Amino acid sequence: MVGFTEHGHYLVPVLVGLFAWHPSPLLIVMAILAMPQLKRAWHYDPASPENVRYYGIAPSVKLTYAFYYLALLAFLAMMTFGIHDMLGPLRGGTR
Repeated sequence: MVGFTEHGHYLVPVLVGLFAWHPSPLLIVMAILAMPQLKRAWHYDPASPENVRYYGIAPSVKLTYAFYYLALLAFLAMMTFGIHDMLGPLRGGTR
C-alpha cells in the first residue's frame, strides 16, 4: 500500500477513540490489522524504494486518488444511511 505508510500512524488512535465511543469487535480487528502499518510508519526510512516511489508521484495524481476515495466514502455513507432507513420499519423504529 504505497502512501499509507506515511499516515498509517493516525489510524490506530482513531480506531481506539471510535471503540471507546461505540464498542465494536470489527474495530478491534481493524486495529490489529493496522498494527503492521503503524510499525512501518514508526520506523520510517526515506531511502526505502516504496517511499521514494510515493514521493515521486505527481501531486495531481495524489489529488485524483484523494477525490475518488472521498467520493467512494460519500457514496458508501449515503447507501448505509439509505439501508438504515429501509430497515427502520423492521426494527420497529419510527423513521
